[in-house]
Amino acid sequence: YEASATVPLRGGRRERDWLAMYEKARRHVLDRAVPDAQRWKAALKKAHRRLDKWIAVWDERPSDHWVHGDLHLGNAMTRCGPPGGPALLFDFAWTRVGNWIEDGVYLEHLFWAQRERLNGRKLISMLAHQRRDRGLPVGEDWPQLADAGRALMAMSTPATLYDHGNAPHIAASLEVLERYL
Repeated sequence: YEASATVPLRGGRRERDWLAMYEKARRHVLDRAVPDAQRWKAALKKAHRRLDKWIAVWDERPSDHWVHGDLHLGNAMTRCGPPGGPALLFDFAWTRVGNWIEDGVYLEHLFWAQRERLNGRKLISMLAHQRRDRGLPVGEDWPQLADAGRALMAMSTPATLYDHGNAPHIAASLEVLERYL
């Protein structure tokens, strides 16, 4: 983020049709295409009541810097052993204008089914701390924005079964969604 701070922004941020994602997730659940379909059905019904609020918070996020778009450990290299650094990022195919929270939520969701691998680390908080230490903007409302992003990503999991279709991830996404209901 620090290295890209002086690179002029071009293009727009990635927009998702969250209502369409909700409907697709609901259809997959109704078709019983997911494990624990009854629990998903109840969670999605409750999520529908909060969906407008989550979308409003997410859509109001500032998009004033570059995001990697595919931030995960497979796209980073370092010569130092963990947790040393620095790391070099690569694979910029999904890089776009956006908000750092997008990268944080994406990275975090990859560990929803494997929380023990994080050893208690809070990835989004760690990103916020590193950004502040480098004089980069974080935004006062980043915790609310992260919560909205988590809820939307968890809610949309049944709609993205081909991307994240393994049973542990689907179960973990349901647990995340239920925390926000």
